[in-house]
Amino acid sequence: MPRVRQFFVLFVAFGFSFLVPSVLRAQNDGLQRIRQDAPYSFALQVTENGQTKDLTGEFNKFLDSNRAKGVVFHTRTHPVVKSPVGDGRVELELGGKAQLIMITEITSQAMSRKHRYGDNGEPLYMVSQGQGKTKYTTKEGREREIQWKTNDFFAVPPGSWIEHSLAPGMNSARLVEYVGYGVNSFSTADIEMDRGSGGGGGEGGNAPMEWLTQTGPGSPLSFDNLKWPGGYFPNIKDPRPPLENRIVLDVTRVGHRTHPLIYLNAEDEPATEDPLTPMEAAAFRASRKQVHRHGGSGMYYILKGKGYDDYYKKDESPKRYEYSEGDIVGIPVGSYHHYHYNASKTEPLRNLAVVPRYEEAK
Repeated sequence: MPRVRQFFVLFVAFGFSFLVPSVLRAQNDGLQRIRQDAPYSFALQVTENGQTKDLTGEFNKFLDSNRAKGVVFHTRTHPVVKSPVGDGRVELELGGKAQLIMITEITSQAMSRKHRYGDNGEPLYMVSQGQGKTKYTTKEGREREIQWKTNDFFAVPPGSWIEHSLAPGMNSARLVEYVGYGVNSFSTADIEMDRGSGGGGGEGGNAPMEWLTQTGPGSPLSFDNLKWPGGYFPNIKDPRPPLENRIVLDVTRVGHRTHPLIYLNAEDEPATEDPLTPMEAAAFRASRKQVHRHGGSGMYYILKGKGYDDYYKKDESPKRYEYSEGDIVGIPVGSYHHYHYNASKTEPLRNLAVVPRYEEAK
């Protein structure tokens, strides 16, 4: 090929690369990298009279009008609005742009239509309240039914057709949905403190946690070696075998790649009062508590008990957020240190953590 033609072809290819939105760029693992400063449309299809309808546009307009911002949400009482799926929903601005987090309410008057979140949407479900069942059909045509109740947790394979319904005698039920559409792509400023702590999202996921250096007798918690295989985890409020520190829940066997870190967390020791003076508290807590930070945007569902978190960045005063059973808590975007405090002297604190996959924006 003549040199001029080679230059022209390279110039055209280079030019078209700028026309591809950064939000849609995918690496060779097939997952989209979704920037936090760019718009993104969550895919949704439903079936109606045997026909498939693409409701992506209508669904995203609904989400834009029904999006709640905050850190702590009570999933059992938060208002919802009838959605294009037919049930009641509200989006929670948690988990980063690559995750669609919703409270979904199913009632006898507002049932879910058969739906799916595009070819690659990866749904997780935490049953906030009620009983029911979920039927799903995978892209390969396999069918399965999961019967669930309050505090059950389950995953559905990517791209599946999904239909929720109530158990006999139930008037309503609520689910917390975590739908992964890709990898959160964060700016350097948001995750710069997490370099060297497993922040990158490789094929095997990432380990976006780093414990603050201990300056006293305390020692970091370690993950339990036990992994529960599969995608359905009943009765995680009081799991068996006994929960010591943490139990990792493995959803890779049902095809999830955007949820690399899911675990049950136990905080049985009651909190003791400390002065919480600006940043003197950091070293003090590190000496007796497992103060830590996550990259990305981790989330905690409170399964049992009540407590509070203190979040803070370098040179900032801590901010306290209180929560109780049925709440979902989202770590603010950025490198926030925090610890989960048990507010009760007699009852344990249990939470389910979901930390989405993330990496530094290229």
